[in-house]
Amino acid sequence: MAEMLAQVEKFCEQNKLLATGDSVLIACSGGPDSLALVQVLLALREKYQLHLAVGHFEHGIRGAASLEDAAFVRVFCQRQGLAFYLAAADVPAYSRQHHLSLETAARMLRYRFLRATARKLGAGTLIATAHQADDQAETVLMRILRGTGVDGLAGIQPRTADIIRPLLCVPRAEIEAYCQQQGLQPRYDATNAVPDCTRNRLRLMLLPQLGREYNPDIAASLCRLAAIAAEESDFLAGEAQAAWDEMAVPLENGIQLPLAAFRRLHPALQLAVLRRALSGEQGTDGLGYVHYHALRQLLQNGRTGAGLRLPHGIEVRITYGAAVFLTAADDSSGAASSAEQSFVSCLLTVPGVTDLPESGWQVTAELLTEASPVAGADCILCDADQLPGPLQIRSRQPGDKLVIESGTQKVKKLLIDHKVPRWERNQVPVFTAGNMIFWVGGIRQAAVARITDTTRHFLRLTLVRKCVSAPDRENL
Repeated sequence: MAEMLAQVEKFCEQNKLLATGDSVLIACSGGPDSLALVQVLLALREKYQLHLAVGHFEHGIRGAASLEDAAFVRVFCQRQGLAFYLAAADVPAYSRQHHLSLETAARMLRYRFLRATARKLGAGTLIATAHQADDQAETVLMRILRGTGVDGLAGIQPRTADIIRPLLCVPRAEIEAYCQQQGLQPRYDATNAVPDCTRNRLRLMLLPQLGREYNPDIAASLCRLAAIAAEESDFLAGEAQAAWDEMAVPLENGIQLPLAAFRRLHPALQLAVLRRALSGEQGTDGLGYVHYHALRQLLQNGRTGAGLRLPHGIEVRITYGAAVFLTAADDSSGAASSAEQSFVSCLLTVPGVTDLPESGWQVTAELLTEASPVAGADCILCDADQLPGPLQIRSRQPGDKLVIESGTQKVKKLLIDHKVPRWERNQVPVFTAGNMIFWVGGIRQAAVARITDTTRHFLRLTLVRKCVSAPDRENL
């Protein structure tokens, strides 16, 4: 079957699966697909100067048959002169303990073993698995039945990080013919012939029926669909990343997206950006169309204060002109985050630097003998002689008022007018001299203690924010 070998070689070149000198750990169960994969990579070894090894995971699901599979692969590797690595686990017990299906538990433990072995073989070692074209067709059909988007239609990718799938272009029938031509005698897993799970029923019942009654070439059609969707998904991912880089603002425990910029995006790009926003450490498993639809509606139409709770402890809140995405807090004590806490009142060091670790602010106070320019809202100049001591910094308090040129203004209304999000208002530093507020930090300087032509001693205060905080989920 020189044709199959040439097909796989071309597929590897097109998808850049192999490079000269690569180290490859081949996952081999002993079945037709994985034996063919070993044989193909042996045929390509000289061309690419590959360093090959084989890994076998004995899952303990089929008792004596599983042990026989492991022994078979070991002997096969010895005859081929390949390094052989073996691990075993009680997958049924692990699945019960962690409330997982047998298939999911076996896959998790198998990949854990393969990655650990690849690390031992050296940095950059690839893991080759024997997924083939019929596996691709089954995956795409299963995702269609469950409901999916373009990403799901893309199915199994030729390469995912350190995992390569050289046989993804070859159907099962050609692989079995190749094994026969090469004199290979693979092991067969009897559980694959039992329609006791979704994938087996698709393979044994639904796909054959679709082939008989609707499209004799159904598997190839589904694989073409996956290839087309993969290209579109890749393009959309690039556009979404560019939009993300332009608009996303990192927070201490989440991110923030400006609503105006988000609403200008094409609807398809909006969904891609939302997937990017929810693809942190918690992942997005369990988030379906209903979640993304509700989330997009929130960002399109939600008013300040509106919010949405999602699986994995994710909170989304609308603030003034932005959407804040918050991940689950590490602290399960229920205490408010730093964004909600009022920082403790402290004396202002004059001259010198005062840190407010609870809020992330740092204040520099300078005494000057002549006026000095100030730049931006985070810097003010005062008449030092008009400020009765002691000078303090504190959080806002109920009833706080600021003396302005036309009278007084409540600090609460001042923060609302300046569109300070509710969860940040306790973080705004209020500067006082005695019982008098002379600056709401970064927002407005009071009318009192302003410099005049008769000012002799000047106090310059500069605020710097070391970090950006976001609200705790329980205190929104």
